[in-house]
Amino acid sequence: MGRDITQQVFATYAQAQKQGKVFRLSFSAELNSYFIERFELPKPPPSEDNEEAFKKWQEKQKEKEKAEEAMSPEELRDRTSLDLGEFIRVKENKLPEGFKLKQLLKWNEEGVPEPKEAQIQSLLFYPTGEMDAGLIIIEDDAGRALSLTTDPLSGRVKAHSGVLTQEEWKSLLQEG
Repeated sequence: MGRDITQQVFATYAQAQKQGKVFRLSFSAELNSYFIERFELPKPPPSEDNEEAFKKWQEKQKEKEKAEEAMSPEELRDRTSLDLGEFIRVKENKLPEGFKLKQLLKWNEEGVPEPKEAQIQSLLFYPTGEMDAGLIIIEDDAGRALSLTTDPLSGRVKAHSGVLTQEEWKSLLQEG
């Protein structure tokens, strides 16, 4: 189990560099799965000659505009180029029967781990060879846990038996 996810994390890291695109490894607690997604910038609008495709594109544009109108000035200011495109699912894997995602933490800019309460939690991989510093904890039905850590600069993924505490994780990042 640990080897499979470790290999998938590293493969996502390698794909980002190979393809020169941002990738995202996302975990869904609800679906008990993880999936790989590739970031794509918006494509130009289809030709107006293709009425059906053009109409779908227009509807999508209106949805985006509505979402932007609902944003606060702070949310609009904090947007990045990743907010302009979309992530396209490339691959999906189920966690093996009896396993579940216990926790996923990402290290924020202030050096503080951020617990993610959302149903879908993600780590980003950049074509420059960097990735989010992450702590992924997978647990089986018997309560045995495996902790995976990602090194944001080297791309290394390490597996640790048991639950790694935030303090232990911080220490590993500082040693990095």
